[in-house]
Amino acid sequence: MASSKEMDEEENFTRLMLFLEKPCLKMMREFFYKRLEETSPGLSVDGFLKNNRTRILQTKHGKYNKNKYFSPGGTQTDDWDLGMLYHMTSYFPASLHVNHIMGHLKVIKQMRDELCHLGKAHV
Repeated sequence: MASSKEMDEEENFTRLMLFLEKPCLKMMREFFYKRLEETSPGLSVDGFLKNNRTRILQTKHGKYNKNKYFSPGGTQTDDWDLGMLYHMTSYFPASLHVNHIMGHLKVIKQMRDELCHLGKAHV
């Protein structure tokens, strides 16, 4: 039987994962759309991906997620995870303000990556 400490650690893990997967994912998606509109008004996500296809596919991340980024039926950002959204957002031109926000988003992404690759559900 699990100890009280182990149960607390599992609960902490679950709460943190839920936070990272729901509100943080929504925030990251909204930031992506905001940056797309700011930098390329009227450009669709598919247009953005088409314009950056070569650069995207030159990265390990882009090659790994090629089918999600370049879906034959059109791209659905609802299928993108935090890492994919962060990666795509990094293609927009940066400013001091954007770099500051991207720094915070990178911390969120790194936290999610570390939790997902812990090998155990304890925090």
